[in-house]
Amino acid sequence: MATEEAAAYGGRKAGLDEIFSTCDVVSLHMSLTQKTEGSIGRDLLMKLKPDALFVNTARGKLVDEKALAELLGQGRFYAALDVYENEPLDADSPLRACEHALLMPHMAGPTVDMREVVARELTADIKRLTKGEALRYEITAEQAGRMSRG
Repeated sequence: MATEEAAAYGGRKAGLDEIFSTCDVVSLHMSLTQKTEGSIGRDLLMKLKPDALFVNTARGKLVDEKALAELLGQGRFYAALDVYENEPLDADSPLRACEHALLMPHMAGPTVDMREVVARELTADIKRLTKGEALRYEITAEQAGRMSRG
């Protein structure tokens, strides 16, 4: 959304320090790149308000998991996670002992009701590719470079 559009809805730009220190809910939606890996560290997590909710459904390696587990263990804030540094989450991960954490398996992809639609569209694009036609859902090299890496 353009900055002007966001402003019309009361939105504005804010830095991570401000977001982590003032929001009741912080939901992470970042791609994992060399630049973003580990970017949510202890210092930012310490800024979360007491009883805030930290949500990570992006990538586990964006967050310092050791610091996250330690701070959750102290009861500083809550977390809902479906991504981890190692997936599936290790059986001996300290996160498993955190009462303030809701841990879910990472199940990225289309919801059950959309799987048939996604498969149909993918098949149609494969047919377009084999006929030399323009793809409907093409991902350019530039776009792929900005996407998360596994």
